[in-house]
Amino acid sequence: MIVLLIFFLGASVGSFLYLAAMRTVAGESLLRPGSHCDHCHTPLGAAELVPILSYVALQGRCKTCHAAIGIASTLTELLSGFLFVLFYLRLDLNASFVLYCTIVSILLLMAGIDLATQDVYDRHLILVGVLVFLLLVWEKKAVISALPGVFVWILFAFAAKDRMGDGDKILIGLLLFLFAPPLQLRFFLYSVWAAAGVAIFLLIHGADKKRPIPFVPFIAIGFTLVILFHGGV
Repeated sequence: MIVLLIFFLGASVGSFLYLAAMRTVAGESLLRPGSHCDHCHTPLGAAELVPILSYVALQGRCKTCHAAIGIASTLTELLSGFLFVLFYLRLDLNASFVLYCTIVSILLLMAGIDLATQDVYDRHLILVGVLVFLLLVWEKKAVISALPGVFVWILFAFAAKDRMGDGDKILIGLLLFLFAPPLQLRFFLYSVWAAAGVAIFLLIHGADKKRPIPFVPFIAIGFTLVILFHGGV
C-alpha cells in the first residue's frame, strides 16, 4: 500500500514538474491560468487532472474538443512515480528520502527546461544548493572528504571554458559535495556515459554534429544512478 501511495505522490509531483517546465519555457505564471486544454483552452476539472489515470480514462484526448493530448506529461508522471518508489526502496521513508526525491524532482524540472531552451536558471541552482546543504547537515556527511573532488572539478571547469555551460558546471559542483571521491567519479562517469550514448545514437541518425546537447538530463541520470546503485554513500 505504501508503495502505491509513494508512486502516486511521485506521479503528482511529476505532473506539476511538467507544467512548471512548460510554463517556465513559455514565460507564463505557474498559478494563472489554471490547468486547461492547450487546444480549446477549456479549464480542466478535477477528474481530468488525476495523474496517469485521467490520460488513460480519456484515451489521450480532451474531454471537450477531443483533440489529442500530448503524452509527454504522462511519461513524466510515470518516470517521477517510479523514481520515488525506487528511492523509497533504496533509502526507506525518512528525511534523506524526502531530500533526495526533492533534489531529483528539481533536476527533472531543470532537465525539461534545458531540453527545450538549453537554459539553466539561477533560482533552480540555489534550490539545489540549499537542499545539498540540508542533506549534508542531516546525514552528517564529512564535507572535507568531498573537497578534493570539488577542487579538481573547479580546475576542470575553468579548463573546459565554453565547452560546457556555466549552469552545468555549477550544478555538478554542488552535487559533488554529497559524495566521497569514489562516488564523485562514478557520478561524473555515469553522466558522461549517458550523454555519449545519446550523442552516438543521434549522430547515427543524422543529427547535426554542431548542435550542442543539453547536459542537465545526463547530470540527473548520473545522480540518480549513484543514489540507486550506491545509496549515495
